[in-house]
Amino acid sequence: MRKKTSEEKELNELIGKRIMAARKLKNISQIELARELGVASSTISNFEKGKCMVGFELLIRILRALELGVDELLPELVKSRTGMLKDKNSGEIMEIMSLYDEEERQRFLSDMGRIKECMLGSLEASLKDFES
Repeated sequence: MRKKTSEEKELNELIGKRIMAARKLKNISQIELARELGVASSTISNFEKGKCMVGFELLIRILRALELGVDELLPELVKSRTGMLKDKNSGEIMEIMSLYDEEERQRFLSDMGRIKECMLGSLEASLKDFES
C-alpha cells in the first residue's frame, strides 16, 4: 500500500472537518448519518478525523444527506471570476498563458471549455446512474 503524502493527509483532514461541521450544523449525529448512508458510525468518525479518504460514491451520498454542495465542501476548487481554478497552480497557468498570443489563448480556452463540458456531462451521467 502506498503511503499518503502530507498533502493527501491535509486534504483528508480538511474534508473531514468540513463534513463534521456540516453534520453538526444540521444537528445530525454520526450514528444518524451512518444509519442514513448504510455505513458504520466508525466510518463517519474516521472520515471526520481525516484517518481515511472518502470514496467518490460515498462522498456524493454524504453531500446529499447533508445538503452540501461540492463548492461548499471545497471552495478552493471553485472557479474564480476569471474562469481559472483557485488553486496553487493558477499563477503558473496565468504565467504560461501570457507567453501565447491572443488567438492561441482563445483556442486554448475554447479547448478547455469543451473538456469541461465533457467532464460535466460524464459527472451528470454518473450521478443519474447513481440515483437510479
